[in-house]
Amino acid sequence: MKLSYSGLIDKADAYLRSRRSQSRLWRILLPERIFEPDLWLWQPRSVSAAAAWGVFWAFAPVPMQSIFALLCAMWHRANIPIALAVCWVSFPGYQLIVWPAQWWLGHALLTPFGLSSDFSFHMAGETVQAILNQSLSSACESLGPRLPAIAAELLLGCLVSCTAGALLVYAVSRAVFRIFRRQNTE
Repeated sequence: MKLSYSGLIDKADAYLRSRRSQSRLWRILLPERIFEPDLWLWQPRSVSAAAAWGVFWAFAPVPMQSIFALLCAMWHRANIPIALAVCWVSFPGYQLIVWPAQWWLGHALLTPFGLSSDFSFHMAGETVQAILNQSLSSACESLGPRLPAIAAELLLGCLVSCTAGALLVYAVSRAVFRIFRRQNTE
């Protein structure tokens, strides 16, 4: 049994079209634009853009990342299956690693401008201990005035890290396509 990208895409297209024709809900969930052939082609620009959008949304701290990756792939005319597949690089529990790193990045970027929250990982540990030992409201009392600054640091860190990751993946995938094209022409 030979498995190819075009065969897989043909099967997925047939399945999605049959589901769409069966119910009104699927017609709403799967707009006709999803079936445009150029959104499913294996082309260097399309695949690179899709991989970049997938990584951008994989690292973003939002729910339903696949939907955002799909919408951005449709908007940017990128490969839909690649955007969805790459979006799933975020393994369960990665938030415990990535979100503090994104907050730290935002904190490091805002500190030179005097806009930091003066919050630290040590204070985060103390807050968690206080929550475990007391009520949530009394534990977060000292944290309350700092929340807007902490949220701004997290938002800036997320935007910078998501954009940097997307640009890196785009550049690497374009370079890989160039290398393979060069090897195939020689």
